[in-house]
Order: sequence, then structure tokens, then C-alpha cells
Amino acid sequence: MSTRLAIALVGDPSSGKTTLARHLEQKHGFYYFEGSDYLRLMARERNVELKTRDDYSNFHRQLQLEFGPTVIADYILARPEARVTFAGMRSTQNAQKFQSEGGLVVALRAPVEVRFNRSTHNSLKQETTLDAFRQSEEAQHVSADHLGADLNPVMDMADITLDTSKPIEQTYLELDKLVDSLI
Repeated sequence: MSTRLAIALVGDPSSGKTTLARHLEQKHGFYYFEGSDYLRLMARERNVELKTRDDYSNFHRQLQLEFGPTVIADYILARPEARVTFAGMRSTQNAQKFQSEGGLVVALRAPVEVRFNRSTHNSLKQETTLDAFRQSEEAQHVSADHLGADLNPVMDMADITLDTSKPIEQTYLELDKLVDSLI
């Protein structure tokens, strides 16, 4: 039995990261955290306005240059709670740091058509067609910049993969079994 449970949920837009993180929070008592939460917190402290995905990416890059490439993983791993979940990890440096500290990386996968149909809830959604949605997410898959998002390698290094295209109740059960196996 581990005294600390740290789970990072990684996946393409609308793969279920927020929904599953909230489930972990409500059912299992996890502190729920998104990288964008940290970015908004830091932006407020610096009077920086974040409106678009590019704004978030550029501000994240600034923080990485200032505090190091694992700034977001460092923040969540320093939290005092015994159970933490990080929704939306997008860089290999953060994933490696998370795993080196005993955290579990869980990849969430669903076909692009399923995710596009779910994406209407996202306040950052600017894509109105499936092709635009695909193009937008491809920019997050692999970055030539060592500080950029490189989601494909992060998903490939995941400890566990969940298929989130099925009914949410099934995915909740799979996640519950995973948590139960860790305690």
C-alpha cells in the first residue's frame, strides 16, 4: 500500500481528462488539478490575460524558462494531499518527473470523431469543423521545441491506457478498479 497516490490523466482534447479527474475527486478524495489551473493562478499574480490555447502555451513556456521544464509537475507533486490527480499533462519532462516521484500516468484514448462531438463544452474550443479540430490537436502531439507540448510521447510512456470511447459508467468502473488496486 502506498501512502501517496498521484495519478496524471493524459489525452487529446475531450478524451475525458476533466470528467475522470472530477470522478477521482468526488469518489476517491483526490485533490483535482489541471495544468491550466496553475497557469491561471500564475497569470493572475502577474496580471497576464490568458484567452486562447496559444496564450496558455506561450505563458507556460515563459514559466518553464523561469522555473524549469517540470514547473507544473513540481507544483502538483509538492501538494500536501495524500491523493492528487493532474489532468492534462502534455510534456515528457513533466511525465518523467511525475513517474520518478511514484506517480502513475494514465493515457485516455478515444477516436477523434467521438472527441470532437464531446468538445462543445470546452471554453477554449475554437474549432467548428472536424478538420480544424484535428489540425488544432496535431500541434500538441509532437513539438520540435523541447518546451512545447509533445502529447504522443507522453501517451506512449503511460503506465496504463483507458479506452474512453465507451459509456462513461464503464470508464468510471475501470478507473475505480485501478484506484482500488493501488491502495
